[in-house]
Formats: sequence, structure tokens, C-alpha cells
Amino acid sequence: MTDEKRPQKGTPEYEKWRKERAKKHAEELLSGSEDVHQTGLLSGVKDAM
Repeated sequence: MTDEKRPQKGTPEYEKWRKERAKKHAEELLSGSEDVHQTGLLSGVKDAM
């Protein structure tokens, strides 16, 4: 679990928190870093994609 405080659902603060958190996760996943291959998010032979 994280030390991050989650605002109450249904509030404008929650929506802002949720969007910022989703954006952060998307940037990490779509960064194109080499370790993505090692995590199993992309696997298999490149020619099969």
C-alpha cells in the first residue's frame, strides 16, 4: 500500500487525485523504457507482434 492519502469518492478532490494518479501511471507504462520488456508487459518475439 502507499502512504498516499485518497480523498473521499465523489468529491472534486477525488476526481483530481484520480486523474493525476492515472496520468502518472500512464506515463510510466508508456515511457518506452527498456525495463518494460522485463516486466512481462511486452513479451515474445518481436516478429510475432
